[in-house]
Amino acid sequence: MSICQPNCPPEIADSVKAFGAIGWYMKFGPMIPPDTAAAMYRALARIPDVTVEENVTDGDGRAGIGVVLDTGESGKAFYILDPRDYHYLGTKIVNGGQTVSMSVLGSGIVDRPGEVP
Repeated sequence: MSICQPNCPPEIADSVKAFGAIGWYMKFGPMIPPDTAAAMYRALARIPDVTVEENVTDGDGRAGIGVVLDTGESGKAFYILDPRDYHYLGTKIVNGGQTVSMSVLGSGIVDRPGEVP
């Protein structure tokens, strides 16, 4: 899922790339050490055009904290975090009246194939 590609306004192209790169790693939640996740959140906060919105819902209706990249006419991209522990809940893109989303309903690390976390 990519916001405003391939026609991002040139003045926000670097913000879009940085936001997307960090988001790619965020979806691997359980594999990311807590210190690394915290560093990614700090990096997101330093990206121009990124803000935070409360009570943003993911594709399954769960309310969370939205880390938002506003690309103007191209819409808004959201990384949605659990407000209790800041775990990644999912992402969504809103453009006009259309919304595309992806929710993480469960994840974990196991010792052997076939085990359930």
